[in-house]
Amino acid sequence: MRASVISLLLLCVPSCQEPQNTPGDLGVEQIRLGETLLFESGVYGSGQRVSVYLPEGYEHGNGRFPVLYATHSRFPHLAGTVADLSGIQIPPSILVYLETYDSGDLIPTPIPSRPGSGQADRLLGFLSDELIPLIDDRYRTQPFRIFHSGSWGGVFCLHSLLTRPEVFQGCIAATPWVIYDGEVQHLVRSTGGLLREASFRNNFLFIALGNDPDPGLREGVEALVDTVTSVGAEGLIFEYRFLPGEDHFSIGHKALFDGLRWVFGDWAEIPRDVLERGSQEVEAYLVEMEERFGFPIGAHWGGPYARGFELLGRGDPGAAQEMFSICSNLATVPACFTGLGRAYESAGDIPKAAEAYQQALELATEQGYADLGRFRDAVERVSGGGS
Repeated sequence: MRASVISLLLLCVPSCQEPQNTPGDLGVEQIRLGETLLFESGVYGSGQRVSVYLPEGYEHGNGRFPVLYATHSRFPHLAGTVADLSGIQIPPSILVYLETYDSGDLIPTPIPSRPGSGQADRLLGFLSDELIPLIDDRYRTQPFRIFHSGSWGGVFCLHSLLTRPEVFQGCIAATPWVIYDGEVQHLVRSTGGLLREASFRNNFLFIALGNDPDPGLREGVEALVDTVTSVGAEGLIFEYRFLPGEDHFSIGHKALFDGLRWVFGDWAEIPRDVLERGSQEVEAYLVEMEERFGFPIGAHWGGPYARGFELLGRGDPGAAQEMFSICSNLATVPACFTGLGRAYESAGDIPKAAEAYQQALELATEQGYADLGRFRDAVERVSGGGS
């Protein structure tokens, strides 16, 4: 049964109170970080609360976005990390943070010290049957989801990927507490069998371990890592990093930052050799990325942009035009059209150069660029208004 939304709140920082009059007519505006959804869950039979961060410009566009689900952390930190990376190191993304959860639902088997624990499958059912459909209905999402958490949440992240890899295509686990059940280590012992039974399709698994002194933790995590490596499950893309400079409390920040960059590394930077082989190879690379991520993810525009100017410097404006055209198809940013104008101008095609420069000026105006002079100068130069 799907969740029923009963209330929507704006989450503000530092508070959601109305602005107060202050001495000296100082203007005060609240900072909006995201929004909070309150709804009834059929799985839990109780009210649930999730906070949602939307990428910059979401309300003014019609694009769709990958979704990062997370819990057992802090929403402002997660939102800030996603915002900082979006559009540069990762494609702009939506963040969904579970505010209400029982930590006993993060582990797959019960332990005596936590009566009612071991309900990871219940939480996974809530996510797959209620929350994800709710988010997909309410927001413009792509069919690519990552789950991130740490400690017991890292255990849940691994459990979900190993048992139901269709729910989340990626798992970023920070210091997964695989010794939650002492020497039993159910997750470590069951990983091999689960890997062999699972049907992965380009699933991403990133595990980060800090320098945590708890006896047996590093040994347990690395035993699990060894199993993942030795089985080599088809369709599972895996990365493990030991970060001795981090501890149990700081590892989450580094794991999320590094994990997102790793998952989307091939989006952020088209390989040099692909760029050097020309536009057809770049187009083939973009198709490969679409197949890997399951939707037309594209790539960051910086690679074709830089390659375009490199080709201009070598006196090949035709090849440069192809690169700048790819650039402009990947992102509606003024720089791509400025480069395209330069390529057309270099080839002597002034009408097309003027059209590209005008497009760059219009985009820069729409996107609030402070310095529009350089865009106007380019338009005037090819229109006969400049020197």
